[in-house]
Amino acid sequence: MVRYTLVLFILFMSCMPKKNSQNQEKTTSNDTVVHKAKTISNNIEEPKTITETNTGTEEQPDLEYSIEDKGWLYDPFDFPLEIEAIKSLLGEEVEIKEEYVDDEHGAYTYTTVTYQDTEISFYDFGGYETKITTPKLSVMDGIKIGMKKTDFIEAMKFDPKKTATANIFSLTDIYGNMEFRFQSDTLYRISGYYQEGD
Repeated sequence: MVRYTLVLFILFMSCMPKKNSQNQEKTTSNDTVVHKAKTISNNIEEPKTITETNTGTEEQPDLEYSIEDKGWLYDPFDFPLEIEAIKSLLGEEVEIKEEYVDDEHGAYTYTTVTYQDTEISFYDFGGYETKITTPKLSVMDGIKIGMKKTDFIEAMKFDPKKTATANIFSLTDIYGNMEFRFQSDTLYRISGYYQEGD
């Protein structure tokens, strides 16, 4: 019985250093990842135009490039905001919801077209809200889901040096915003809204 207890004690003690070395490896790995994220944020050329947000992972933080709109937001789509036009691009499996409203602003229709997780909502008098995740719909002269970041930067005529580290591009004016999100240098979501001004 004493020998058995002694053997168990020796085995227990021999396992202890292994656990400590594994913990040290994990800590070192985490420190390295954090260091990489800090290095990326320190290499930003113009901190006034690119800002780091906290929604990204430690390995690839979200870096946003924001500019004021140059007239893109009012009508940015390569297709008309009409049910039949959108249906012809997305197919018959789209879901369409029309809401008729009559209020102090007048009578109007608010239409929502849904296709998988893509959703486009628009008023018949102008204005929209959208989340595009399909390559079947394009905006601003051919920009679409799946596009490479270098092609996007070229199409938008952005300065490649200023935008090289960004993975979120945001166009803004007083009436709306449009955002392009990239992952692994590939465009995966376009979202935005625009409200008609007075």
